[in-house]
Amino acid sequence: MLSTYLSATPFNQESKHLPQRRTCKFRQLGYINKSFVLLTYSFIISFITCDELDEDSTLTYQQGTPPAFVEWHPQNATTEASSVNSNSPERKERDELLMVHAIWRHGDRTPISTYPTDPHQEESWPQGTHSQFNLGMAQQVQLGKFLRKRYMDELNFLSPRYRANEIYITSTDTNRTIQSAYANMVGMYSYNSTWGVDYTDIVDWPSGYVPVPVHTYEFRKDPVGHARSAACPRTFELFDLTTRTMEYRAVNESSFELLQKVSEYAGMPVTTANLWLVAETVRIERSHGKRPPDWASEIYQQLVDINNQLITFHSGLGMTPLFGIDFKKELATILGGKFLWEMIERMQMKVDCLQKQKLAGTSGKPSALCKWLNPIKYHAHSSHDMTLAALFTALDFNKTDFDRDGFPPYCSSVMIELWHRANDSTPYVKVLYHRENDDLLYITEHISGCENECTLEQLASRSEKYKPVPNQETLCHTSLQYMPLDNGSVRLLFFQWIYLLPSLYLILPSSKMIRDSMDWSAYALNARI
Repeated sequence: MLSTYLSATPFNQESKHLPQRRTCKFRQLGYINKSFVLLTYSFIISFITCDELDEDSTLTYQQGTPPAFVEWHPQNATTEASSVNSNSPERKERDELLMVHAIWRHGDRTPISTYPTDPHQEESWPQGTHSQFNLGMAQQVQLGKFLRKRYMDELNFLSPRYRANEIYITSTDTNRTIQSAYANMVGMYSYNSTWGVDYTDIVDWPSGYVPVPVHTYEFRKDPVGHARSAACPRTFELFDLTTRTMEYRAVNESSFELLQKVSEYAGMPVTTANLWLVAETVRIERSHGKRPPDWASEIYQQLVDINNQLITFHSGLGMTPLFGIDFKKELATILGGKFLWEMIERMQMKVDCLQKQKLAGTSGKPSALCKWLNPIKYHAHSSHDMTLAALFTALDFNKTDFDRDGFPPYCSSVMIELWHRANDSTPYVKVLYHRENDDLLYITEHISGCENECTLEQLASRSEKYKPVPNQETLCHTSLQYMPLDNGSVRLLFFQWIYLLPSLYLILPSSKMIRDSMDWSAYALNARI
């Protein structure tokens, strides 16, 4: 893994209020003058009340003013985070929280790409495509506050101020996930930070901003990113096989005329492989005040419904096995298995290191791994919608967004907590989910094999079937093993071809469209995340 310290400028040099798409009222309360030996600062304390509960935090920075003018306003921190315990199980007396894995999706972003006839091309977006909106940064600040409330204020687990040996933040190597990681850390650590202690005391430094390191690596080395790249032929083989299932063909057949219509309007071949691009672009334009073409608005909901079904298929759900291939098991393993097992093995090592430390006492010398892992309490990963969907599939949920169709929304976050049971020293896990304005959802009991409780041993045992063997790299280059066809399978194939024949005369003249769609399909697999 390539670990780097990434520089960030979290606030604009002009006066900004994040997010911009809100109505805010400013109320001046007064002036405070403070005299120092070398500098005299004069500043105005302003409080901001905003219309939207989930976007109430404001970071203000005016060019040419000292850092003391940057103010952090957590008006609703208590209100928001208090909902964490509104329906939560009581914490077992004296049980100890050992470690937390947090995995979140990045904040609100611009389209990944546009279609040729889209009136809002890349230049229509201030930072271009693939970029995070200011709103997305504000969403991550809110998520950081939510996590701070649970792990600092309620559970007293993390130190209220940044401690380098306690947390480790990773991110895929994309602008939006890296920005999300920094914004999340602003929400977690700016509230209690101390000028000149937690960050430098130079005049130009934005007040409250603690530069927490974010470690990143090439996107294709991310477990989920690697599985969806050209470096993993097995994924492409599985996706190709899904298109031959009766369920996928039924969707393809029923949407054929609509996709032809969309292709004409969009100025490019639109198939089930790249339908998401049009649907997502229209959604983003609608939510950010840019009017999409009338034809796109008219059929938008149809596109969403079809796309949600395709997301389900590409996650291995909703399809019967074909040629002996269990799509649920295969796609859960190749897409989410390695990521899930990285966390399981890290928790196992954490428990092992702590046990060795307890036995050795102060005289023992820990290994290099244990020396790093023993104090680590919080391991976070800034990622993508497909990361969470792959994790949910590997946990045996029947929906790609836990209990809903479609991908998890912006800033959704899964927390996997490792606990130590006081009465018998058994390590166990709690899995929690925070999504948009939902309260914190306790989803452990919905994991197969964890209906009553979920010890770490149980989690590992039920996840064994999704462990890439011998490893993901080797599995990616291993072809699928098809079962020999029996008479029933031969009859099924015969009727599938009979079912397909009536539409062949429509498809064959469009060979160029098919070739183009194959190119777009390869693009979609790599660009969607």
